Amino acid sequence: MDNLNTGQKFKFICPKCKHTELEEVTVAAVVSTIVTGISDDNYLEYEGVSIDDGTIDRYQCSNCGYAIKKYRKNITESGELIEWLAKQPYNKSKKGGDST
Repeated sequence: MDNLNTGQKFKFICPKCKHTELEEVTVAAVVSTIVTGISDDNYLEYEGVSIDDGTIDRYQCSNCGYAIKKYRKNITESGELIEWLAKQPYNKSKKGGDST
């Protein structure tokens, strides 16, 4: 898939706000955690999180919420996201073989 390989780091630069963190938004997931106690300010304390099931709704910028799209529809498959990332100019290989 273009210039991104398994185990390789990639860059993400939001087309809207230029933020560099990408997040996956999953809906209808089952989230469970272990309740370990009660804090001094009377809130429950938790440890460990398990996320099961769910459906990927979109990949988006963690800052502004800009959703990554293909043909005006949210990308919901990891393979499509990898293809989108590989096509971005900042992930193209320089001459000499190293990715930027």
